[in-house]
Amino acid sequence: MPRDDWYRKSTWSAPDQQDFYARLKRSRTSTNKAQYVRIQASCLGEAGHHRAAVELLDLLFRDFPERFELAQSHLQKALCLVELNEPDRAITEFRTSLQCEREYPNAGTTCWLRFPWFIVRQNVTELYDEALAVLEEFRSDTRLAFPIDRYRFAAVRALIAQARNDMESAREFAKVAIECATAQHSGFSYHPDVGLVDRLDANVHNRLTALVGA
Repeated sequence: MPRDDWYRKSTWSAPDQQDFYARLKRSRTSTNKAQYVRIQASCLGEAGHHRAAVELLDLLFRDFPERFELAQSHLQKALCLVELNEPDRAITEFRTSLQCEREYPNAGTTCWLRFPWFIVRQNVTELYDEALAVLEEFRSDTRLAFPIDRYRFAAVRALIAQARNDMESAREFAKVAIECATAQHSGFSYHPDVGLVDRLDANVHNRLTALVGA
């Protein structure tokens, strides 16, 4: 087994768990343990083991609450809870992730985009003001460097503007989102394929397309 495979498992059988926890116990520092737990939780979430990922992240919060890992870990938990159809708990985790980032800005995450994206995808209209406030608070040129980031930013603004009958703004933001969705180059010469929009939410994209054609 390669050295780092022990904390990048995509399965979570009893032997997998025994191996992981045995190796975790031998890790020397709390910082390393927090990182290993977060990475393993991320791998399990990507593999569809969302409940197991949540349990691991709760272990991190309880036993290894390293501040550099907290914002990303709460974001990962939020995304798992979305997949588990627990939206209220997910909202709490999104908010906690943002607060962790406020308290420790060096641990930057994409929560500032993913939380508003969740809000518009789920049509949580009572949180639209919060979504816009988060975008305004955290936006920067650096955070909007890649097409996927600009796509989500513009899509959120378009759909909220539409909900508020500001159709001119809705169409303009929708046009920007569509352009970002079709981008074939990241804009970075050494990483041309990084940060492109590779998967579309059909419902959201259809709404954007309808706005552009309106």
